Amino acid sequence: MFNWEVNLPNIGWFSMSIKEYLILMIILFYLCIFIFIFIAFVIGRFIKNSYIAFVACCILNGVSLIIPSLSPGNSKIIIYSTFTPFNLVYNPICRFMNSGALTMFKYYEGITIIVWSVLMVGFMYYSIKTFKKECIS
Repeated sequence: MFNWEVNLPNIGWFSMSIKEYLILMIILFYLCIFIFIFIAFVIGRFIKNSYIAFVACCILNGVSLIIPSLSPGNSKIIIYSTFTPFNLVYNPICRFMNSGALTMFKYYEGITIIVWSVLMVGFMYYSIKTFKKECIS
């Protein structure tokens, strides 16, 4: 069957056409891009060096992908660590699907985008607020 991957079928949470699914995926990826821009802005603002900020963003990416595999199976950290925009981008086949134990939430994508957007807006507000207090000269 075309909708099987490994041992489990890809069963959609929502009844939608291919066109609706494609539009939702495009919107989801654009929202993730904005979150990555916000992350880069916040890291770049605090580190104040673009090369080191780039390395820090890469390290954050790697750490967010490694944490779920390193945490114990009975810990809640394994569930919370999968709610990252990095997982949204790297696993596009799982979006809007009942696809596994760690993404077995109907509104996984929405929760991830909303939580990370609120966090990043808060960090950006703090970054801009502290930048206004600095002496540029």
